[in-house]
Amino acid sequence: MLSGDEYLGGEIRARIADSWVNNRSATIRYFTGQVCNILIRNAMLGVIPVKETYYFFKNVSSIKVELEFDFNCNEVGNMWIDESKINIFYPNKGAEVYHDIPFGYVKGKRDKPMFATNWLYSDGLVYVNRGTVKHWIGSGMIANMVAWGSNHYSNRVSWDVCIAKSDQDIRLYGKQKVEYDLIPYDGFDAAKIISDVENITAPVFITQGKGEKSFYQINNKDIVPTAFYFKEGDIWVRGYKIPSPDKSQFRDFEIFNVKSKDIK
Repeated sequence: MLSGDEYLGGEIRARIADSWVNNRSATIRYFTGQVCNILIRNAMLGVIPVKETYYFFKNVSSIKVELEFDFNCNEVGNMWIDESKINIFYPNKGAEVYHDIPFGYVKGKRDKPMFATNWLYSDGLVYVNRGTVKHWIGSGMIANMVAWGSNHYSNRVSWDVCIAKSDQDIRLYGKQKVEYDLIPYDGFDAAKIISDVENITAPVFITQGKGEKSFYQINNKDIVPTAFYFKEGDIWVRGYKIPSPDKSQFRDFEIFNVKSKDIK
């Protein structure tokens, strides 16, 4: 996961001012703790400072990553070439690929853009994005495209007209944070992946307050609840069924709204 023939784990690449740049050179600090160990890298992506923070949890099988870019009116990449934009890479063969969509998941395709709502699975590695949904898989790697910026933004008008435009500035400015998580698996297990990702991206919210609080869960691992709500004097649940060889009252990928007590 950390080293491949061409790409390193967590490597960031982009093309700036017609030159390819990466984050391989960096100053490093390492801290140990009871909950996790933390690695901090300070690198330069060409002229762009990047602070990388990696959290290696001791009792949770995931790695959390925070990237902070300090942009200063930067132009990065070409609008029509994803590889030239700021991408995060991890070595991976990409033989078996899936990614989530609203109320389900689909198989991914190599060398094609994939818009993963929350997660991308590829050969034992799940990459959990936090809003940077565009992914692609090439030879020996998976990539997450996280940013680009330029005044040369259109391939539908002539290049001279595009360069002459000055009314829309879409260059990169200010400090911007990108977050993602990595989870290893022995193989593709949709039910476990969906549950694990939900625990990371939407943990139970706890706050001070008064009165009685109720929590609900569905014990059927093939049922993914997306909402619980009160209706007509009963607790209802909205969700969907993931594919499984087990018999079920719902079809594969069926979206349902039923009373919670009616789910078998």
